[in-house]
Order: sequence, then C-alpha cells, then structure tokens
Amino acid sequence: MFDNLVESSSHKKDIERKGSFIIVTAVIYLVLLVAFFVAGIYWYDNHLGEMELELTTLVAPVPVPQAKQP
Repeated sequence: MFDNLVESSSHKKDIERKGSFIIVTAVIYLVLLVAFFVAGIYWYDNHLGEMELELTTLVAPVPVPQAKQP
C-alpha cells in the first residue's frame, strides 16, 4: 500500500516514459496536421479550373480625361 509514496522513491523513469509518449503523440499530430494542410492546398488547386473565371469577363476601368494645366 505504501510502496509508491512520493517521499519513498524517485519516479524519474515513470516521468521520462510519460514524457516520451507525449512527445511521440505531439509529433504524430503535427505530421497529420501538416499532411491535411498540404492535401487541402492540392485539393483546392484541383478545383480552381471549375470556377470558369476568364479574363474576358473582367472589365477595365474607364479612362478619366486629364484636366489641362495652366
């Protein structure tokens, strides 16, 4: 019952073990986030052609006549 008291022994190995699990989990999540981010960019680029945006649909601004300087 009193084998694992904080005062009785060091838990350094247990803390190192838990720390390694946390680091491995964080690395896995980071890799997944980067993979989803890159996949989202590629997915978005694949659908840009379906928007049918043409240069002919863009209208140039009307030129404004310049006032003569005295």
